[in-house]
Amino acid sequence: MQQRLQQLRVRHSLALILIVQLAMFSAPQAQAFEARGHIAACELAWQLMAQETRSWIRETLADSPYHRFNAACPWPDKARDQREFKHTGPWHYINVPASAARVSLSDCPQKGCVLSAAATMKQRLLSQPHDWQALLFFSHFIADLHQPLHVSYADDRGGNRAKIRLHGKWTNLHRVWDGQLLGMYSISGLLDEWLQAPLPASRLRGSAADWATESLQLTRRIYQDYRQHKKVGEEYQQRFAPLLRQRLQLAGMRLAAELDAIAKQVTQQSAPD
Repeated sequence: MQQRLQQLRVRHSLALILIVQLAMFSAPQAQAFEARGHIAACELAWQLMAQETRSWIRETLADSPYHRFNAACPWPDKARDQREFKHTGPWHYINVPASAARVSLSDCPQKGCVLSAAATMKQRLLSQPHDWQALLFFSHFIADLHQPLHVSYADDRGGNRAKIRLHGKWTNLHRVWDGQLLGMYSISGLLDEWLQAPLPASRLRGSAADWATESLQLTRRIYQDYRQHKKVGEEYQQRFAPLLRQRLQLAGMRLAAELDAIAKQVTQQSAPD
């Protein structure tokens, strides 16, 4: 994996395509992680996954409204505003008690959470390999569980009620960690950084619950700082922005490994005896 990462480089044409997509999905008031972060994480996964996995994804997306995997990954955020998918809203996050040290499926309410939804969509893919909605939900949820404020506490709705003044403008913790911390980073800039400074393959280990627990540990740090500083600026961004970029990088790497494993299993299931 690391050798593969070192060999990969983002081509100029690809960067232009991604920047156009960013302009399509983002707006000045948008929560940037929901577009820029998902597109970037899914593009990193695309760069890292096996060729066979890419072929499977292309086939799966053929019946969808999307032609490119990265452009499709923000779709679940749009879908939850539709009547048909209203029930998927709680699937994008998980709330735990303030005393919790770890995250597990037992923390999910009956209506579901990001952990149970990711597991369900993975099983749907294994049984229905060309279910494009399951593919996009699964890919989206893997990224969501890497965003710390998607693994948080119910009392302030995952930071949505935690007001904070960033660079002189009032916002909230959730929006800050959804992507405002990324500042002027473009998608191509994020990819270039990740491919030039790959994380060790050992970071791929663990389960979705383990990865959510990583986010919870970071959430604790975020709230500890929040209690001390509700007006923040450049120092806050310099300290925490690299952590957010690393969470997105891990999301892309781990998603690639997960999709490779699913594609391999699907291929084995469909192989003639």
